[in-house]
Amino acid sequence: MESSFESQYRGDVLTRNTIRTGVGIAVVFGVVGVATTVSFATLVFGEDVPEFLNAGIAHFLLGGGVAGIVLAVASSLRGQFGGVQDVSAAIAGAIAISVASSLDGSSSEVIFANALIALIAATFLTGLFFVVMGRLRLGNFVRFVPFPVMAGFLAATGWLLFKGGLEVASGGGHLEILHLGYFIDHAHIDQLGIAILVGFAIFIVGKLFEGRLWVLPGILAGATALFFLIVAFSGAGLDELRGEHWFVGPLPDTAFWEALTVPDLGIIEWDALAGSIGSILTFVVVSSLALLVTVSGLELAMERDIDVNKEMERSGLANMLAGLTGAPTSWVDAPSTAVAHSRGALHPVFGVIHGGVMLVAFLAGPVVIGLFPRFIAGGLLVFLGLELIGEWIVDTRKEMPRVDYAIVLAIVAAVELLGFLPGVGVGLVSSIVLFVVRYSSLQSIRNQLDGGAVQSGRDRPIPDERLLDHFDHRTLTVQLQGFIFFGSAYAVYASVKETFEAADDPPGYLVLDMRLVQGIDSSATTTLIKTVKLLRDYEGSLIVVPGSPSVRRSLEQAGLNPDHFDHLHLFDKFNEAIEWCEEQVLASAREQLQGRGSGTADADFLEAVFGDVMAGLEVQEEFEELVAALRPRMEVIKAETGVVLFDEQDENRRLFFIVSGRVALERVDMRGEPMRVRALGRWNMVGEIGAFLGYREPSTARVEQAGEILALSADDIAALVTEAPELAQRLQRLTIQMMGSELAKTTQNLAQP
Repeated sequence: MESSFESQYRGDVLTRNTIRTGVGIAVVFGVVGVATTVSFATLVFGEDVPEFLNAGIAHFLLGGGVAGIVLAVASSLRGQFGGVQDVSAAIAGAIAISVASSLDGSSSEVIFANALIALIAATFLTGLFFVVMGRLRLGNFVRFVPFPVMAGFLAATGWLLFKGGLEVASGGGHLEILHLGYFIDHAHIDQLGIAILVGFAIFIVGKLFEGRLWVLPGILAGATALFFLIVAFSGAGLDELRGEHWFVGPLPDTAFWEALTVPDLGIIEWDALAGSIGSILTFVVVSSLALLVTVSGLELAMERDIDVNKEMERSGLANMLAGLTGAPTSWVDAPSTAVAHSRGALHPVFGVIHGGVMLVAFLAGPVVIGLFPRFIAGGLLVFLGLELIGEWIVDTRKEMPRVDYAIVLAIVAAVELLGFLPGVGVGLVSSIVLFVVRYSSLQSIRNQLDGGAVQSGRDRPIPDERLLDHFDHRTLTVQLQGFIFFGSAYAVYASVKETFEAADDPPGYLVLDMRLVQGIDSSATTTLIKTVKLLRDYEGSLIVVPGSPSVRRSLEQAGLNPDHFDHLHLFDKFNEAIEWCEEQVLASAREQLQGRGSGTADADFLEAVFGDVMAGLEVQEEFEELVAALRPRMEVIKAETGVVLFDEQDENRRLFFIVSGRVALERVDMRGEPMRVRALGRWNMVGEIGAFLGYREPSTARVEQAGEILALSADDIAALVTEAPELAQRLQRLTIQMMGSELAKTTQNLAQP
């Protein structure tokens, strides 16, 4: 299906006003693109191989022009203005410096050939990576890069551009912060000062008049015109100015298409290039991040969604083609594209014109480019660096936590002192450590409850219920959440150990409820094995409810299997686990009471439960008498295991009496699976809601254990009011008593976490 961008202008008729506006915007930003591209080429080649600067400019202009035209026609955002971008140019400069350093002492021809091969490889691999990510629809994957790392990369790129602008303008060699004095001693201070002034002027005026089309081209044109006006009044000749390095170059008169170089593979130092693999991979990763940031910003500016995957794929194809020229990666230029969109001039024709301006400059050659002032090239780089520094260091200072902001600064410092690749390593390692520390501080234990707070839905005789209340400390339920790894798993182990060590009578059954756990790693399962052994030392059992098949597989693969540990039990359903624990507690409690005789504690317990037992016996006696009296009016149900008495949301019109057996009340959970809410045994009723009120049933009643079940229809219940009013009153009174009791139990069960 075509995106809205691909079909937006198809078939539209361009008006005269739109053509005038679109051509004007395309030409203006095209000229700015030429200026920045020349600046990028000067940054990459101007210091290390100045003799081949004209060839470098030729490759960059040709590659940027080709990429710009392809992006305008074939991209998901048709008509976009694209070209060589500042982020890729900054890292391309780092790659060129790395190659030059490894080939120290070699000729300029060898250094240039090797640097060009490295750039071709970097851009082509980046384009291929874009295509693969887009085809596999993994474009959003780069969004998972931690924000401090991404901010640090882009801030470091801004610093490299700012520093590169000073190097281009001054001609003082490479600027190293630890050798600043040497740089100043060899710099053209006058040109350096003008470049800084131009860069800051564009940056400040751009902030004051944000979104104005004229700011960048206006200041560049004004500064250039003022320069040539001063030159004209001073009487200085162009040759004299070239000798004092006021212009980019010096460039030979050779046309740019003749300066294009096909590297001689015979002079390529493959061992030296192998040392640049890390920088090339960094080039790929940071270019991907920068493309994502650009597209995200453009979405906000245009108030439209852009298909990131399709944009990566189309940009990848453009870079695989243009990368063969040796130019750095290109992608959509957000400011110019946003301006064209706001003026209604986002059309492939204008995008082609924008890219074509760069090809015109390529054809014009050194005649025009040779008059490009060096301080303009340096000032442009200073401005681009200030933009990135302002966005990712200054603007984010108040938005980021101090630790995150420290990572950003650490990456910038590492890039300056150690290089771009070590800076990437510092950022990734710092973010991983920070993530582990922060995630470990999150509470993996959501709740820690005893047996009195967590009960199964099993209906039990009153003595058993009171026994469970009396021995509720024997069961401890720990509910876990999130992703469990070595740090959070140890926190769980430490909490459990502390609880057991502090208790006079430690729990005999520890239930780990992992239904809210998204995953668990191998180191965490090792810690859980320690928990099993801890329970064994206290003669207790560990009961685990994995919650999901993936978590269960992780546990079993790590050896957490009941076949290997006598004190370990796994249950798929939480209610079944709690019910099993209750059975074990009851069995132990009965044995304990029988073995201890009639001590004071036992006597107190029996006295406390006696009243409840007598009340229960009265209800039971009334139930049996009513069943005997109503039996002639009742229907005998074939109550075999699995038989459904009524389904959830049924219009049930019968009241069921459980004389023997057991009935489970189930509800459908969010995953569409049945979930047992209560299990009712003998001397209970179900179906009161439908039989008395006519409402739809809130749950499904399923026979869980075969027995005798009788049913009384709603019509028979209504007939009792006139035919046997005293019997009807007894039935209503018993129903109210039993519904109240069941409501209390169900409410407690549903309130459990």
